[in-house]
Amino acid sequence: MTRLARLGLRMQLVILVLLAVAPALALTVYSGQQQRRAIQQDARDHALVLARVAAQAIRPVMSANTPDVTVLEDLALHSGLPDGSQLISVMRNGRAQIANGQTELQAGDQVLAILQPGKEDELRRVLLKG
Repeated sequence: MTRLARLGLRMQLVILVLLAVAPALALTVYSGQQQRRAIQQDARDHALVLARVAAQAIRPVMSANTPDVTVLEDLALHSGLPDGSQLISVMRNGRAQIANGQTELQAGDQVLAILQPGKEDELRRVLLKG
C-alpha cells in the first residue's frame, strides 16, 4: 500500500483541498502586498504634489536678514517651535523635500507647516529669528 492510501479518506480529502486552495491563497497574499505598495507610492506622490502646490501658494517666511542656514533640529531644541506646530516640507529652488530634524533651512526657502489656529505669527517669529 502506498503511504497516501494508508491515510484515511478524510485526511486525503483535507490534503487535496489544501493543495487546491494553497495557490489561490498565495496569489491573494501576493496581490494584496502589491496593492499595498502601489497605494503607499501613490500616497507619497500625492503628498509631494500637495507640498509643492502649498509651497508655491504661500510666500517665503525666511527673509534676507536671517542666517543663511538653520537646521530644524537646532530650531526645535533651542528656539522651540510653538506647541501645536509641525513643519512638513521645505521648498527650495522649485523642489520640495520632506522636513525632518536634519533639514537645513536657508534664506529664500518656503516652508509648509501644520498649525493650530492662531499660531501663525508665533511660528513666523521663531523662523525669522532663526
